[in-house]
Amino acid sequence: MKYLLTIMALLPLYALSQVSENFESGTSGSWQMSEPGRWEASPVEPIGGSYSLKHVFDNPDAGADQAGLETGRLDMAAGNTVWQFRVRHGYDPSSSNNWAVFLSCDAPPGSMKPGGIVNGFAVAVNFSGYDDTLRLLRINNGSATEIVNSGVNWQNSVGTDSAAIIRVVRSPAGAWSLMLMNDSEEIVVTRSGNDTWTPRGQWFGIYYKYSSTRDRLFWFDDLLIDGTWTGNTDITAKALPGDVIITEIMADPSPEVGLPSFEYVELFNRSDSLIDIGGWGLTCNTSTVRLPVFCIEPGTYLLLCSTTASDHFDSSVRVLGLKSLPVLNDVGALVVLSDNEDKMIHGVEYSDTWYGNLLKREGGWSLEMTDTGHPFSGQMNWKASVARKGGTPGAENSVSGLNPDIRPVELTNVFPADSLTLIVSFSKSVANLSETLLNYSHDGITIIRVEFIDPLQRKCILFTEFPLERRRIYSFTVPEGLRDFSGNGPAGSAFLYSLTGTACPGDLKFNEILFDPWPDEYDFIEIVNISDQTVDASRLLLQSRNPVAGSGSAAIPLSEDPRCILPGGYFTVTIDKDLLIKRFPSSDGRNIFSVRNLPSLPDDRAEVVLYNRELDIIDLMNYDRAMHFSLLSVVEGVSLEKVTPAADSGNRQNWHSASGSSGWATPGAVNSVFAATEVAGARVTLSGRRITPDSDGIDDLILITYTASWPENVLRVMVFTENGYPVRTLADNLYSGYEALFAWDGTDDSGRVVPTGIYVLWISAFDSNGNTTRRKEAVAVIR
Repeated sequence: MKYLLTIMALLPLYALSQVSENFESGTSGSWQMSEPGRWEASPVEPIGGSYSLKHVFDNPDAGADQAGLETGRLDMAAGNTVWQFRVRHGYDPSSSNNWAVFLSCDAPPGSMKPGGIVNGFAVAVNFSGYDDTLRLLRINNGSATEIVNSGVNWQNSVGTDSAAIIRVVRSPAGAWSLMLMNDSEEIVVTRSGNDTWTPRGQWFGIYYKYSSTRDRLFWFDDLLIDGTWTGNTDITAKALPGDVIITEIMADPSPEVGLPSFEYVELFNRSDSLIDIGGWGLTCNTSTVRLPVFCIEPGTYLLLCSTTASDHFDSSVRVLGLKSLPVLNDVGALVVLSDNEDKMIHGVEYSDTWYGNLLKREGGWSLEMTDTGHPFSGQMNWKASVARKGGTPGAENSVSGLNPDIRPVELTNVFPADSLTLIVSFSKSVANLSETLLNYSHDGITIIRVEFIDPLQRKCILFTEFPLERRRIYSFTVPEGLRDFSGNGPAGSAFLYSLTGTACPGDLKFNEILFDPWPDEYDFIEIVNISDQTVDASRLLLQSRNPVAGSGSAAIPLSEDPRCILPGGYFTVTIDKDLLIKRFPSSDGRNIFSVRNLPSLPDDRAEVVLYNRELDIIDLMNYDRAMHFSLLSVVEGVSLEKVTPAADSGNRQNWHSASGSSGWATPGAVNSVFAATEVAGARVTLSGRRITPDSDGIDDLILITYTASWPENVLRVMVFTENGYPVRTLADNLYSGYEALFAWDGTDDSGRVVPTGIYVLWISAFDSNGNTTRRKEAVAVIR
């Protein structure tokens, strides 16, 4: 029996159609192999015509090989579905020598095996059980359930010298018929059964298991599939960045919440095409595993985990088990999905700080992407799962929602590795980095070559045409045409850099330190460069020491990446930059950098040391709680700031508590207690003498500036009527530094605008030296 080859490349949405293959072309055509070269259209003892598909690999060991054909999605509920084909098995079946023909299943050839992840239907001998009987099976996650038992012993009724014809029919209602015919097309047996399950099937294939001396003994031919297909069979292997994305990461599954205690990475196909991920790479830091042939349908999820873990997830979850899933570090890692040409498809550099919840951070909860429409937007698009079981593997994320990425691309670092080479980093993945930076010029410097050094396309090396000049500060601005994967352009701000020199003792000073943060928050240390040369932060080390015991912590680099600290520049390090910026509104995020670790900073006292790579001591300070302002009842979340950055860090009189008016710390910014010159006496300055509270933008409020001669002051600022009746309290026992700013908009404490009249501003202050200051200023309110 011979059939015309009619394998379709494209089927309409619903189509009654036929797939047939007789291999008379002498090639295996569209068939895919679990391992290349192990099957071919062979003229050796064909079971029909001149060629049959035959196992041809001479394996010195026992093995199992598969071949499969992508047929498109069969809709078995839309009408009768018919499969017919010829099979010959040239050796008596046993537990070590058996076969199965997968009629329709949801996974490519590599997954067509017992105990795998495949779902569908198969005709098999000894796929499970070893009585040599031909059966029709339902396969659920690689586990077989009998639908029809033919009652035919293959060894006795078919044997090794003859081929047999198998015909299977399924009705829309789930009635199955299994027919076995001999090579002369005479019916040997017909049996029936019922199974209404309708998994998504789009693959047809063969599984052949053999012992070391029984390979090359399986033939297949004359395939006919008659049925109704939905969708199309286009398979895309050339995916673009963002077509398949990482949407969920379970890096720390223990202690269990409600999911199996196994690590996993969830993929989502957000394209409109069926995508084959065969040969793609999954990389975690420096460890890469290659993915087997596997197709992900549009709009569907796929869970990647270890083969050990694959059987432990719910049967509704589509799982691909890998022999060696790269280890997902609990604290964070760079995870990248790349195609078979090692081009980035998607990736994320996650951190355990992304959980935003100390309890979830301890394990059992996954990190989930919020908006799959903006997969390259980084931390802002990831949250800890809110599902009660700890994650949503293989399903829509529990935190799913709209979270558009409208942030511009920012330069995060420009560093001259040498006089002809710049290392440039961006805040997010950039889509057109090479095109926009090649031949780009700034400050007379032209870029002649661009090379990526980050798989997520956030960092590159730029080679300049002419060398940089020493001690000259350059300004790099991002080209306007540069775009991220959401289409956002550059922020436009310039980034300053220059060639670096070796830090010497006294070139950099400690300038601010927070050693007693709020619960679930982090310490920070701020350094200021008081020299006239630029210094590389990665060549500086921090250490804390116990001043009593003399023991010290491990030395921690001030920066993991080379970074410029320009003359007069601040450099603040902490575990979580974003959290620090949220906590302290007077901070400057441009000068704050996240590090994986900080030296231990005990809440009571310690010695902190700054070294260069040659282990010269650059600066040293001793702190303890007693250095805080004595009138502060709580110092948790309050930093110690230097009054004069260039002064001796070991002088306790040069350190004071950050002011309450600044938010209790100023990381990355000028200190709230900073004094460039000594102030002679306390002063009160008003921006005007009248308020017209009509919201016309003219005299709507008055700004009150208090300037003191000492950095530690407690202020009270009130407004009275001219008869002495209090109407508004602007500050009550506010701790401030040298300067504090207040505003009055002509309203009382209840928010009502006061009547027209003369009002008195009363400012009372006392400092830690016992000095008291009182000032009164008259202001008119005109309505």
